[in-house]
Amino acid sequence: MLDLGGIRARVSTSITRTLPRAATIRGTRGELEIPNVWGSRVESTATAVLHREDGTREKIATATVSPMAAEADATIAALREGRTEAPEMPWRETLATARLLAEWRSLL
Repeated sequence: MLDLGGIRARVSTSITRTLPRAATIRGTRGELEIPNVWGSRVESTATAVLHREDGTREKIATATVSPMAAEADATIAALREGRTEAPEMPWRETLATARLLAEWRSLL
């Protein structure tokens, strides 16, 4: 269980066993089901299902991207413009991720 400033997340990860690729994000007015939350190294996930509190469902389709290519494109654009930070992943988010991973590892 992770507590991210009042948002709780139950996360499982493994490099030695197969885990479900789905994720569910629950809120006060419904939940979002993402059947393939991680996508792949080639393409991001394309669909999700929004389950509203009134029982209705909406399938949401999004454009897919190549995650590694998007990261490379953002890095190249930043360097060409003389920046050392890409707005798609600011340093504060990188540091927050590093702290979270360090805390997670310390619990093992």
